[in-house]
Amino acid sequence: MAERTPQSQDKYIVRFPEGMRDEIKMSADLNGRSLNAEIIQRLKQSYTPYREDLFTIRLSPETQDALTLDALAHDKTDEERAEEILTRNYNIQSDYTDLLFRYNEQVSRIGDLEERNDALKKQLERDFVLYYTKATQLNNFARAVLNTGTGDEALQKAATDIVSLTEVEMTLLRDRFEDAEFWVSRRDIEIENKRDATNEGREVGDE
Repeated sequence: MAERTPQSQDKYIVRFPEGMRDEIKMSADLNGRSLNAEIIQRLKQSYTPYREDLFTIRLSPETQDALTLDALAHDKTDEERAEEILTRNYNIQSDYTDLLFRYNEQVSRIGDLEERNDALKKQLERDFVLYYTKATQLNNFARAVLNTGTGDEALQKAATDIVSLTEVEMTLLRDRFEDAEFWVSRRDIEIENKRDATNEGREVGDE
């Protein structure tokens, strides 16, 4: 009995469903491979060990065709060429990745500023209510003293002075509060404008 050669041992006859052979042949032509090489490549892919970091990218037919031509030009499979492109663009040392990190830091910084801005606004409102309420209470107390008509001249003068001072203080507090609200509002608008400009720049880049 003749000994079987390694080549004969690796052969296996496959019966394709109707139309499948033509589909594989078309794919082989697009990938610049023989029918046999295309079948082997697809079998290898199906037996590739599962990795949790693998993911599928759905490409449009036009993009897929462009990737296939690019892969052929570099004598690589579609998957190898796609991995090469992504690795080059998103490598930790690439300019694009560095730009992404800087952009992320800027977004985080803006977020921190917004939180601090909100905290300052709340603190401003609390301080205004606190001091304005105290000034109002003191003003009302002094007016009550004046309305009693007590004959104590020193007490009447002190009450009069307190009324005058608290009214000035209340006016200053209102003015400062309104001025602070204006600048806080202006800062909010500037932050919003910067965010809109950044988003518009990203949209233009995507186009």
